[in-house]
Amino acid sequence: MYKWKDTTVDELYRLFAVFIYMGICQFNTLEEYWRKGTDVELVYFRNLMSYDRYILLTKCLHFSDNDKQPLPNAKSKQPLAASNQPVTDCKQLLPIIERKV
Repeated sequence: MYKWKDTTVDELYRLFAVFIYMGICQFNTLEEYWRKGTDVELVYFRNLMSYDRYILLTKCLHFSDNDKQPLPNAKSKQPLAASNQPVTDCKQLLPIIERKV
């Protein structure tokens, strides 16, 4: 976290592009996508963002509104409601992402 700098909307789009591209072009380890000097060198990944920045963003990325989260000791009538919130949040973001593509 000592290397943290604020992210931008453009950088998040690049991060999601990396996620999509990783689904298309699969390797055994994350490092292989950024590795130089191999038979299959993917310059595309290095041009989008550095490996260190990718790791940092994925460690901090979450799809949840912290203000809507119940307090740790509060009892809920719907115990799985907190685990469903990220899915609901993503469904709301999809139309926005589709318009940009």
